[in-house]
Amino acid sequence: MHSGLQRLARTAALAVAAAAVAAAPAVAQNASAPALAVGAGGTAHMAWIQAASDGSYVQERRRAPAGALTPKQWISLSETMAEAPRIGSDTAGNAIIAWTEYVPATNSTTGILTRRRAADGSLGPVQRVRPATGVRHKFDMAVNGAGDAVYAWTLATGTNSSVVQYRRRSKSGTMSATRTVSPTTGRVEAPRVTIDSSGTAVVAWVHTSPDGSNATVQARSVTATGGVGALQTIAASAATSSPYIADARDTYDVATAPDGRTAFAWKQPAGSGSNVNSRVRAADGTLSAAQPLTSSGSAFDPIVAIAPTGKVMYAWTTDKGTDPTVNARGRSPEGTLGATFTVEDGYQLSGLDVALDPKENAVFLSYSDRSGTGDFRLRVRRRTPTGVLSPSQDVSTPQAGVPTSGKLGVDANGYAVMMWEQYIDDGTSQSGRRVFARRQTPTGELSDIQTVSR
Repeated sequence: MHSGLQRLARTAALAVAAAAVAAAPAVAQNASAPALAVGAGGTAHMAWIQAASDGSYVQERRRAPAGALTPKQWISLSETMAEAPRIGSDTAGNAIIAWTEYVPATNSTTGILTRRRAADGSLGPVQRVRPATGVRHKFDMAVNGAGDAVYAWTLATGTNSSVVQYRRRSKSGTMSATRTVSPTTGRVEAPRVTIDSSGTAVVAWVHTSPDGSNATVQARSVTATGGVGALQTIAASAATSSPYIADARDTYDVATAPDGRTAFAWKQPAGSGSNVNSRVRAADGTLSAAQPLTSSGSAFDPIVAIAPTGKVMYAWTTDKGTDPTVNARGRSPEGTLGATFTVEDGYQLSGLDVALDPKENAVFLSYSDRSGTGDFRLRVRRRTPTGVLSPSQDVSTPQAGVPTSGKLGVDANGYAVMMWEQYIDDGTSQSGRRVFARRQTPTGELSDIQTVSR
């Protein structure tokens, strides 16, 4: 356990938003909740939650393009439970990490905290993004190449009512004022935030009436100088897991290119099921017409990526009972939709992520039990701009537990890094969940699996 002096130092430091890691916590246990950001040069910035006998903490390390791992660093240090890490990086190799801290004794959060890890490994102070509240809410963070970070979160304002708030951290560490960007009536869920190279952010969320009905996907932009754009309805009707949304991708996804073009995909109600619809927001705020991506009424889990050229790739899962498929289709920068194609099919299959490199090569990450015997595998597959699909490859190997929380990042040259968590039973007291990573070259060669956590 930490000494009383360390506790006192932590409390004082957080009060002035300047805490520093003082020592490693007690014996490490399960690792979970991987977060990944891959820089243009191929360096992978990785964060996760490391459980210990005295709490849970954010850890971080980097993977060089050639595979070398830096030492693990303790990013948070407190008597609370760190949760939900996010990580982003700039073009200079600096990373920004954010997380929430939960106090089990009072069932409340201590707010959202953030910290910068410089390219040389030095850690900046812990800064408080959002004050403590009595309710645990979702948040999101995005970082651009210049090192500007933006944060968005929900804040309860009453029974069945909440708002989305927003804040910015400049590359020098200055925190802007907190602003409310959503309507102040009704309930909001699933906040997402993206940022372009100029520092303009797009904040999105799902807005519902107090009883969870009449769900819409809304968004608005916030410039680097604080200018707030008009409120825009992206989807007038969205299928949600009402009344509460566990994750944004249960309903919608969003991605922004460096030039500000932003692509959306969402679940559109269709009878007893749902389709996936899409649209693109230009940098000046102009919205394209909504484009249906599916028509079967059995599509869900929309995922979207956008390349610097404006090429968009959409992916989703199509329900076919115990033999679903992950399908995808592209959209040209001019707005033409390509044909739908199958990425994967298999028993209890689901899509996890998609990424596009600057040359419009797509990488897909999914998982399935292809044999129907409980042998779940993460799988990666590529597609060229001309439509050539590579063979599917197993990313994970058979272990005692199902690989979950898969993350995918692609660098400017098309190298992909995959990160996930999985239970390992090695017959010792150290059995438990660990975080792993693996790299794939543009031509499909896979590196060895690396254990990222303990």
